[in-house]
Amino acid sequence: MLSYEVTFSDTSLKNLARYPKKDQQLIVKNIEELAQNPNVKSNGRF
Repeated sequence: MLSYEVTFSDTSLKNLARYPKKDQQLIVKNIEELAQNPNVKSNGRF
């Protein structure tokens, strides 16, 4: 299975910090899941 490594830029981390902690955790979790399996289709959680 193909997977990717995700690196967050300083700007993206700054933007992520603007969201509530719960949303930050959900966003990061979904990004990590997509990195592990990029062929999975989004279920519209964002």
